[in-house]
Amino acid sequence: MAHASQQISSSSGAHAVDNLSDAQNPRPVSDSHVKISTTTPPSRALQHQPRMPGEFERPAELIEMNETEQHDWQHELETAEEPQNVQDAKLQGILDKYLTNEKNREMPPEVVLPFVREQLTQLARPENQRNWAEAERLYLEIHGVDGAKLEEIKGGLFKGGWIGSGSLYALSGQLMTFASLIPAIYTATVSAEALKKDPVHYAWINLGTQLGVSLATPFVNSAMQIIMVARQELMRGEGQSARSKEMKARGYDEISTEMTEVTARMDAARAKLDEHREALQTLPQGSPAAQARLALIEADSEEIVGLLARSGDLAHEFQVRHDVINLNYVGQFNQSLVRVFRSVVNMTSAVAGLETANTHLGNLIQIGGTLVAMGGQQFWAAPADVANKEQKTLGATIMSTRLVRPESRNKPIGELEEADLDISDLSKQWKGPISTAKGQFQEYLDIEIAYCEQGLGDLVNLEPHEFRRLEQLENKQASDDPVLDPAEQADLTRLLAKRNAVPAGSKTELHQHLSERLDALRQDVRHLKADNWMALSPENRASLLRAVSGDSPWSLSAQTAWARMRLPADFIAQIAQRFGSQFAMIFAGTNMPLILNALFRLVTAYKREEGKEPPIPNHWRDVLTVAFMLIAVGGALSAGAGVNDKITQRSKMKSDADSGAMSSRVGFQPSLAGKALKAISQAMFAFPSAIRQRRAIDAASTGNNASRERLAQQWGQLGQQAAQLADHLSDDEGDDEENGERGSRSGERQRV
Repeated sequence: MAHASQQISSSSGAHAVDNLSDAQNPRPVSDSHVKISTTTPPSRALQHQPRMPGEFERPAELIEMNETEQHDWQHELETAEEPQNVQDAKLQGILDKYLTNEKNREMPPEVVLPFVREQLTQLARPENQRNWAEAERLYLEIHGVDGAKLEEIKGGLFKGGWIGSGSLYALSGQLMTFASLIPAIYTATVSAEALKKDPVHYAWINLGTQLGVSLATPFVNSAMQIIMVARQELMRGEGQSARSKEMKARGYDEISTEMTEVTARMDAARAKLDEHREALQTLPQGSPAAQARLALIEADSEEIVGLLARSGDLAHEFQVRHDVINLNYVGQFNQSLVRVFRSVVNMTSAVAGLETANTHLGNLIQIGGTLVAMGGQQFWAAPADVANKEQKTLGATIMSTRLVRPESRNKPIGELEEADLDISDLSKQWKGPISTAKGQFQEYLDIEIAYCEQGLGDLVNLEPHEFRRLEQLENKQASDDPVLDPAEQADLTRLLAKRNAVPAGSKTELHQHLSERLDALRQDVRHLKADNWMALSPENRASLLRAVSGDSPWSLSAQTAWARMRLPADFIAQIAQRFGSQFAMIFAGTNMPLILNALFRLVTAYKREEGKEPPIPNHWRDVLTVAFMLIAVGGALSAGAGVNDKITQRSKMKSDADSGAMSSRVGFQPSLAGKALKAISQAMFAFPSAIRQRRAIDAASTGNNASRERLAQQWGQLGQQAAQLADHLSDDEGDDEENGERGSRSGERQRV
C-alpha cells in the first residue's frame, strides 16, 4: 500500500507513490534522487490505523501501485532528477548569499553615522519644516540601494515589485465583483416583453442571485486574498521596509489605559510637590525639619523622574501607533475611491431603470460602470495604494528608528561618534527575497508541528496549549535549574492529573510515529533558525531548496496560504474583515443598493400582479436608494478601519489561543463558529469603533501631555527652591564642616 501524503516528484513533473513495507517504521529512503513531499500531515488511513489530525481520507484502491510500477517510477526519477550533491551545492550557495547579502550584511558605522545625524536634524525641526529626502537617500545607501535599484524594487504593472504586487492584489476581488454583474447580464439578454410578462420570476432571480453573490463574496475573497498576499510577499522580496522595532507599538486600548494610570500618578505627585513647597515656605531655614523635608524631596524626585520619562515614552508610543494605523488608511485610499464610484454606479443604475421604466438601461449602466471600476482597481488604485503604503512604511521606519545608544541620546548631534551608535536592529529593517521565502517555508513547518502536537494531545486528553505547557514544565524539571515557582507547580499538578495514559494497541504506535515526526520537525526548525540548512532532513532540505531558489513561487505561495488557512486566528480574522466590508454597518456594503433595489422590485412585482399600487412610491424609492448609496460611500471610505480591526482581532485571537482562552486547535474548527460570528459583528462596525478608540486615546494623550507639562514645571520650581535652601544650609554650616563633610553636602545639593 502507498502512503497517501508521500509523493515522489521529479523535475519533469512525474510523481510516484512510495511503497511502505512497515506501517510504523517506514523504510528509509536510501535513494538520494527521491524527494518526499510533506505538504499535508501524513495520513494513516491506508495503514488500518486511526487517521492523523488534519488528514484527508483517500480511498486506498485509487492509489495502489505494484512493485513493477514502483521500480519503473524509480528508474525514471534516477534518470531525471539532479544528484543530491548538486542540489546540496545549490542550497549551500543560496545560504552563503543569504548570510552575506541579507542577514549578516555589513553596516559600517561610518556609513550609518551621516544618516543618524540627518535623521536627528530633521526630528529637531518643526514637523511642517522637515524634509526627509536626504535621510531616505542615506538610509537606502546603508542597505545598498541606489536610485536605479529603488526603481527596480518599485517595479511596474504586472512586472513585480511594489506596483506589480498591487496589480496582483487587485485580482483577489475581481472575480466576485464581476459575479455581481450576473443578474444584470442575464436580465439584459431577456426581452422587455418577457420581463413584463413574468416580473415576479425575474425579480426573484435578481434578488436571489444578488444575495447569493453577496454572501459568497467574503469566503471567496478571503481565500483568494490569502493566496495573493503570500505571492505578493515574494514579489516584493527584492526589497521592502520590514519596520523598525520602535514601530511595533501596542494597541490604542492598552496605551490609553496606561496613560490614564500614569496621569493619575503624576497628579498625585503634583499634590506631593505642592505639600513640599508649602512646607519649605513655613519651616525655619537650617532646622532639622527643613533638612528632613529636603530628604523627602530627594526621595520623591526618583519617582517623578520615572513618571516623566514613562509619560514621554507613552506619548511616543501613541504617535508611533497612530502612524502605523495611518499606513493602513494610506494603503486603502485609492481603492476606497473606486468603491465609492461603484456605489454611485449601482445607485445610478437603480434610479435610471426606475425613472425610465427601462430595466435594460439600468443594467447597461451597471455593467459599464462596474467594468470601468474593475479597470480602475486593476490598473490604478491597487498598484498605487500598495506602492504608496510601502513608501510611507519606509518613511515611518526612517523617522522612528533609534540608532543611538540610550546613554548618548542627550549628546549634541554634531558630537555624536561611531561609538555612540547601536545598529543591532538595522539589518532587520530591510527584507530580501531569500529571507522572505525562508519565512514562508518556516510557516509550513510550524503548521506541521502544530498538527503533531494536536494529535499527541488528543491521545492523552490534552488540548494543544496544555500539551505544550506540560512539555515545557517537564523539560524545566529535567534541566539544571529544576525549581518551579508556585504557579508553575500548580500548572504541572493540574496537567498531570488531567493527562491520560497512552492507550494500548494501534494508538501506541500512532503516538510513537507522531512523537518521532514531531522531534524531526522541531529539529529541522532549530537548524533553519540557526542557518544550518544542510542539517535539515532530506525531504525538508529539498523543499527548502524549492522555496528559496525562487523557481516555483506560486507553489510556495499556495503552500503558505494553505498553512495560514488552517490557523483559525488568521482565517477567522480574514473572513470577518471581508464580511465587515461587504455588510459594513449592515447597510453600507457596496452591493447593498443592488440588494435593496432587487427587494423593492420584487415587492412591486407582487403588488402589481395583485393589481395594487407599489407599497413605496417611485420618488421615495429614489430617496431611499440615494440614502443607502451615501451610507455605502461612508462604508467604502472606512476600509482602512476594517484592515486595522482585522490585525487587532488576529493578534488577540492568537494570544487567546496561546493562553487557552480560545481553542488552540489548528484546522477548521466548527466549535469556533460563535467566535467567528462575534468577530464578524465587530468587523461590521469597525469604523464607528475606530472613531471611539481614536477619541479615547486622543483624550488620554491630551490629559497625559498636560499633566506631564504641569508636573515638570512644578518640579522645576520646587527644585530651585530646594536648591536655594540646600545652599543656605551649606553656607550656615560651612565654617564648622571638615573637607569631607563639605564634599558630602555638595553632593547632596547636586542630587536635590
